[in-house]
Amino acid sequence: MSDYCQKAGCLGNYQRKFFGFLVIVIFCFAATSLFSWPTFFEWNPVYRGGLIVTDPNNNASGARNIVSDSTHAAFFLSNDGTYLYFRLRLDEDPAGSGGQGFLKPFGWGILIDTNLNAGNYEWMIMLDGISKNENISLRQNTIQQNLGDPSDVAEITSSTIPLSGNFQINLADTSFNGDQDYFLDWGFLTVSCVQSPV
Repeated sequence: MSDYCQKAGCLGNYQRKFFGFLVIVIFCFAATSLFSWPTFFEWNPVYRGGLIVTDPNNNASGARNIVSDSTHAAFFLSNDGTYLYFRLRLDEDPAGSGGQGFLKPFGWGILIDTNLNAGNYEWMIMLDGISKNENISLRQNTIQQNLGDPSDVAEITSSTIPLSGNFQINLADTSFNGDQDYFLDWGFLTVSCVQSPV
């Protein structure tokens, strides 16, 4: 995972920053195509400590750079009861010539904290534009180390679905750093695999 994040604009990048939120339901995924994406107003910005989650606007370059400010979130969620959707705000268009030509050859990820310890993470959701077969995966970090340590990889790939049909790119409503920003969206079919924290 650290190889991806060293090449990627990960929200929760191991070397730069951390984003964690309590996930009450850990979801399982099925390989299927999405048919109905959330509308603009159905995307919910993610908050931490009562504030919109933001990310520094100049800590990566190009499409790897996640951008935001106090009124324009870096990260959004949406759930229609069947699919769980994720959205990142990027500084440039992530479309490109990765493994299958869907995304540029980078990875974009979200770290998920489920143990209420902001010094580590338990799960990661990763868009992989690097591999020959671009995909979206849910990965588990079973041996937590110090956050920011490049060797703290998520050891287990719990589920993988094809990127094709399960992501989209849209123009964002911002122009940080003087150019058009983009939303990178992806989603998974949710089923009833539940883990609730005590």
